[in-house]
Amino acid sequence: MSVDNPPALALFGPSGKLITLDGYELLEEQGSASYPWTVPVRDATTNAARELSMLVSNEWRNKPCVIFIAEEAKDSDKYLTALNSVAAKHTKLPFFYSFKKRISTETVRDTLNVKLNPLLCIINLKDESFRTKFVWSPPAGAAAAPITEATIEQFVADYESGKLKPFLKSAPRPPHDRYDPVVCTPACVLVVVLLTH
Repeated sequence: MSVDNPPALALFGPSGKLITLDGYELLEEQGSASYPWTVPVRDATTNAARELSMLVSNEWRNKPCVIFIAEEAKDSDKYLTALNSVAAKHTKLPFFYSFKKRISTETVRDTLNVKLNPLLCIINLKDESFRTKFVWSPPAGAAAAPITEATIEQFVADYESGKLKPFLKSAPRPPHDRYDPVVCTPACVLVVVLLTH
């Protein structure tokens, strides 16, 4: 087993197959009531969206997937219907959703440093290259726009065709009058300090 952050609590199924190395977070998130912690299996033929949780963290942490988070959503049934409809057409990507605040949703939000609610993203947490994080945002000029089946479909189609630009955590560019005189002056020595968390 490869444990990145010891100590870890490994949970194994009856056959001896590893369920998750995130047992501590799973117990904290779902409690013992979810015993025996059977993993919802992805059916690639229907590709229905599955609930985002630490129980399936091995999948959503290790490969690209579509994640939709809408804590306390009043129209969660509508969102889930839209997600399942799009997922059925795009069977190469697993789809996950959460309508509750939990450890798994906080992990995604902390990784992206995004507080959008609802949040629609495509990420691969295992890839540290920053080229595999994509976040949907309303079209330019629109203060807010609803996330619909058409929105999700377009976002996923744009990802699959390579049209999306990766999402990068970044501060806004400094005002023009402070930026250009320093950065664009060849005689200046520029020191860049990057702060991340």
